Amino acid sequence: MKHHNHLHRRGLVATLLFTGLTAITFVSLRADELLARAEITRPAHGIRHVLESTDARINIEPNETIHLDLHLSVSRGIARIVAPNGGAFNAGKKTLEVDTAKNGPALSFDFSAGPNPGRYTVEVTHGNATRTFEFWAGQEPPQGKPGPTLTFNGNH
Repeated sequence: MKHHNHLHRRGLVATLLFTGLTAITFVSLRADELLARAEITRPAHGIRHVLESTDARINIEPNETIHLDLHLSVSRGIARIVAPNGGAFNAGKKTLEVDTAKNGPALSFDFSAGPNPGRYTVEVTHGNATRTFEFWAGQEPPQGKPGPTLTFNGNH
């Protein structure tokens, strides 16, 4: 009987450890923990930004090429990088895929904005987590101007 009780306790400890490891794995893949570090370099201007968050919009010029150095918090699985609003990676590629288990969690690549002024984004996805870097090429439109005058006549 003591032997059975000892095995039962071992099984309980193993279950708790397994459950704990599963929880740790799940937590490490949350979106707010996808990036450990992000650095953006604008070689044409000699500017380097170490980003505190991905919420900041970075102003660039049309056709400007910038360099991104990212360090992911995860080191297994495929990281996918896309530019859904135009632009290209590493002189022409539309998408990058990196196997972090094979290549490590550090990603380094160039992003070139297109010729048109406006919003460009770079999305980094790993599993269900996505981080978006937002760039604005050219002059931003003025904010705070009133919209068009609306007239309501009651007869839809």
